[in-house]
Amino acid sequence: MARQSRRKLSATPVGPTMTSEPLVRAAQLLVVLKIALVIFVFYPPAADSFALVKSSVSHTSALALAAVLIAIATRDRRSFVLTPVHVAVLALLCAFALATAFALDQTMALFGTWRRYLGFDQVLDHGVLFLGVATAFRTRRDRGLLAFGLFAVAVPVCLYGVIQWTGHDFVRYIEAPGPRPIGTFGQPDTAGAFFGVVAACAAAFACWPWAPWGITSRILAGTLAVVAIAVGYATGTRGTFVGLGGGLAGFVLITLVAWRRPGVDRRRGTAVVAAGAVLAALILFLGAPALAPLFGGSGESRLEIWQTAVRAVTARPLLGVGPDNFAAAYPSLHDIRSAIVSSGELQNSTHNAALYIATSSGLLGLLAWAAMLVLTVSRGVQAAASRDPDALLVVFVAAYLGQGLVTITDLGLEWMPFVAAGLAAASWRERPIADPSGRPLQWGPVLTFGVLALVGCAFLGQAQLSRLAASQTIAGADALLASGRALPAVDYASQAVQADNRRAEHWALFATALQAAGNPGAARSAYQEAAQREPWNPLYWQDIALTYLAENDEVHAAAAVDRSIAADQYSAGSRDLAARLAFNKGDWARALTEGALAIQIDPRNIDEYEAPVRAAIHLQDWARAESLLHTGLAQKETAHLHVLLALVYADSGKHSDAVAEITRALAIAPGDPEATQLQQQIGRP
Repeated sequence: MARQSRRKLSATPVGPTMTSEPLVRAAQLLVVLKIALVIFVFYPPAADSFALVKSSVSHTSALALAAVLIAIATRDRRSFVLTPVHVAVLALLCAFALATAFALDQTMALFGTWRRYLGFDQVLDHGVLFLGVATAFRTRRDRGLLAFGLFAVAVPVCLYGVIQWTGHDFVRYIEAPGPRPIGTFGQPDTAGAFFGVVAACAAAFACWPWAPWGITSRILAGTLAVVAIAVGYATGTRGTFVGLGGGLAGFVLITLVAWRRPGVDRRRGTAVVAAGAVLAALILFLGAPALAPLFGGSGESRLEIWQTAVRAVTARPLLGVGPDNFAAAYPSLHDIRSAIVSSGELQNSTHNAALYIATSSGLLGLLAWAAMLVLTVSRGVQAAASRDPDALLVVFVAAYLGQGLVTITDLGLEWMPFVAAGLAAASWRERPIADPSGRPLQWGPVLTFGVLALVGCAFLGQAQLSRLAASQTIAGADALLASGRALPAVDYASQAVQADNRRAEHWALFATALQAAGNPGAARSAYQEAAQREPWNPLYWQDIALTYLAENDEVHAAAAVDRSIAADQYSAGSRDLAARLAFNKGDWARALTEGALAIQIDPRNIDEYEAPVRAAIHLQDWARAESLLHTGLAQKETAHLHVLLALVYADSGKHSDAVAEITRALAIAPGDPEATQLQQQIGRP
């Protein structure tokens, strides 16, 4: 009986009163500000204009929020009410902490993959955000203000998407992002997923039949939903419509729960379900072009990535490969089919939220994450039975999970489940936080603590500024390299390495600049630094091999190529280098085998045909040489490939076919010296 009474009390709202504790109001403001910064902030001059900036402001604001929460706990430790949602989130954090200790790449586990930054530090950041929401939004009205704040943040993002859609973006990028809106996230996939979640939540807010808000609020929310759907449609991504569909499913669920309650006006619920069916048909109609790739090449690529992620979890089921370590596991675990489907790409995202958790923290983390979401949804369903607006939590979670099935995990999106969980925890046992002593707040200790917190934020902010400065310098070095100014690029890249030497990408660009400046020895040292930080990345070992080849040191080049193949046995670049080295040594059989594999993985790279075709000619394997060249000509018709085919025909006794191929080569490149010389050697028919 006591348990039933507590459960009934937990579902009963306390009324429209708001929390008046000043520290709690400060925490509320910081929560909204933190989310707004993560969504909206980006810095175009940096090489990583989006994720890095969002990571920097997120960590700094998390420290400020943590300081306020500590102050609240110091004032009254009873301000923190432990709920099952808290336990689930704590279990998730512990799983990530353990996974970090046993990660494939611990630096990546701590700080995340380059351009993603979803390592353990970001999960702790999300934990602080969860605790802030769970602590500071303990009344229904406070939670309503948070919802209003989130919608207010979404408005300028949607409007900016419209500006991009109409071609009036006031930000200019070195590499044009294309006609599809990228929002404030840097890529259409993430932007489309965000717009889908916004559209679902705004539509649910506008249509929830038993809500206490008025018609004006509903109209504004409905308008926001329409704009978000339109901009999401313009992104051309499936995440918009999968997220919107998930939110719609959640909305129908809570409506049916409320509808079945005795004494409820069922006409409202019936109207909502009917409207939901119409909206579902509209989503299917509008989203068909975006969802079609699920069954084409893009969908096939996703399937290969998911299979590789499952292999990673199977290999290390308990704790996974480490937070955000999928990039480190992918090269050694993917198969040849994934290399063919996504040729030349090293995947760093599982493209699935659940698989991100599973690869990052294993089955332990996945169970904790699932428990967090199940508890959040159950709280929403419980609220739906009471026609409480907290029921809309189900829509929020369902929309996030919908887009999370197919979209890249991104800093601009991964705060969502933690905010939803925080709202569920806040409404679990509603009790406004007030001064327990009944005395006014003592400002002396608060100000002292605030000064210390500001000093901490200043130090952390300085570290984040160093990261941004390094990224901006890298962008400058890249631009100088593109313009052919190698020496100034070396200076810029050197400054970036000094500002942030943890990232292999910084060392790699420094090495590229040194190599362009004509210093292969120094370039090799820089590439070795990059390879030391990311030994699983085959590209750095390939670069090391090329620096040795620039000095005619084929022995050490071959050793570097072997390391590259050990890192990723299906790297076309590694196999091509192995074929060239084998050909130079006179090992025709290996040159043919390695080169044919490189062509199978990436047939579009015409340079890869040279070594295996000439090796086949030496082996007098005319059929194999002809087959390889026909594959290359199907990709791109070049004079050189026609000359090679003419050479194959000439050596195999097909004189007229050889002459025809030379004629085709000269038609493509009149006066080509290679074709002219071969024509003189074999004569005319």
